[in-house]
Amino acid sequence: MNVASLLESARLRYGDRLAVSDASRSLTYSEYSGRAEAVATALRSSGLGSSHRVAVLLHNSVEYAEVIFGIALAGLTAVHISYRLTPAEMAYLLENSNVGMIIYDKELEGVVAEIRERFGYEPAVSDVVVGGEPQLKHSAAFEGWILAQGLGVLSQAPTEIGTFYIGYTSGTTGRPKGAVITHESRVLTATMACLEYGFSDGETTLMFTPMHHGGPLVFVLTPLVVGGHLRVMRHFDEEEVAWNAQQYPSSNAFAVPTILTRMTDSPADVLGQCRDRLRVIVSNAAPLATSTKETLLSEMPAVQLHEFYGSTEAGIVTNLRPSDQSRKVRCAGQPFLLNHVEILGDDGIEVPAGEVGRLFSRSPYLFGGYLNLPEATASAYHRGLVGVGDLATKDDEGFVYIVDRESDMILSGGVNIYPREIEDALLLHPEIVEVAVVGRPSREWGEEVVAYVVTNSSRPVEQLVAEAIGDVASYKRPRHTFEVESLPRNSTGKLLKRELRDQAAVTGTPPEVST
Repeated sequence: MNVASLLESARLRYGDRLAVSDASRSLTYSEYSGRAEAVATALRSSGLGSSHRVAVLLHNSVEYAEVIFGIALAGLTAVHISYRLTPAEMAYLLENSNVGMIIYDKELEGVVAEIRERFGYEPAVSDVVVGGEPQLKHSAAFEGWILAQGLGVLSQAPTEIGTFYIGYTSGTTGRPKGAVITHESRVLTATMACLEYGFSDGETTLMFTPMHHGGPLVFVLTPLVVGGHLRVMRHFDEEEVAWNAQQYPSSNAFAVPTILTRMTDSPADVLGQCRDRLRVIVSNAAPLATSTKETLLSEMPAVQLHEFYGSTEAGIVTNLRPSDQSRKVRCAGQPFLLNHVEILGDDGIEVPAGEVGRLFSRSPYLFGGYLNLPEATASAYHRGLVGVGDLATKDDEGFVYIVDRESDMILSGGVNIYPREIEDALLLHPEIVEVAVVGRPSREWGEEVVAYVVTNSSRPVEQLVAEAIGDVASYKRPRHTFEVESLPRNSTGKLLKRELRDQAAVTGTPPEVST
């Protein structure tokens, strides 16, 4: 099973139908397939060895989609790299995954040059630059590189290999680990996602989240299942999203909570412009704030809002459907199709409803282990189930609630304190925009609770916290509160609590965070 088979199947079924577009170009399914084949042929002809992998360092574009399927069709493995990483971070990923070629954006050529000069990266064959002529030695221009191979339909069946790409974990708790993602897992995930989210024949998927992340990559595949149109935006811009929703009135989108909050807060009435046009929204990467959800559903009452919980290692694990959004507060939903979820205690036995344990899942979507890390792989598995350190509980109906990351739990005075419970209480205050609660060492208590808070108010942050914290037990309340302009996040929008904990442990003062 190979993801390129999805493209070939779509070509045969939907040949002349619009398949993918961005602001500058569009392709039918036949054209899309032909250009993916040209990428595959160029890769096969490059001399790249089977032990080498292909790094993709691109902004969202039609070319990115072509490259995804071309690499798969060539029987090679992709390593998707965030353009927001530093050159040092990128160099680590390239070395760790044995990359032999980078396909990169022209505007990132300086970054590639620094990786070569400072960190000793040398391509095994020529790198490839998209969007212009290369200035670096040992680099080729993308268009000339693939056009030299000629365009056409798939000349041979997709190579049946196991690994689709290496997906590096966000590194919120240390060095990123390379999760081996199989073709089978993502073909099945995309197919089941179309069923779960009700994607319909020919509808448009708006792609404005970075395609180098695991979540968006699934939604690059879903249009192929239903003969849909992938509309690619280079970056997220709320007004551009609204304009595209107007142009393609039956559409769906994958988004992270940070983006949805920007849409709800936009003065340009983005939600009004998307009303009755953006049909399905699928949210992931972090819990959606209750205030954002309420505004979204009030302004777009017909939208079908889904929230799923998952990980690079386990894929989509649970999903909260539209019909349950109002009655299940701060809930991760029920197990996703073909998924079995267990919440286990310290003894490895499933805990009763209402009790907290470690969440594990088993499905066809599981990763194939961590690259070159057998011990870490073994620790992620338990009786065929995969867990990534999340603490959770189930209610009597089998709905899952993520309590916290095990690594985020605070042990104060011998009592377990779950930061998310405190964060949820504070976020109910209309003048508190974001909050992160962490523990820091305490001689008296072992750990004490510290809160970092972003507000939209001129009032003292201590006053806002005091107003919001009334229903939280006194021993759980923050001992120290710091007001910050923003919270540190990675490129997927995930909160980097490790940075806050490290700074709190040293001085207790807020770390420098970028806005």
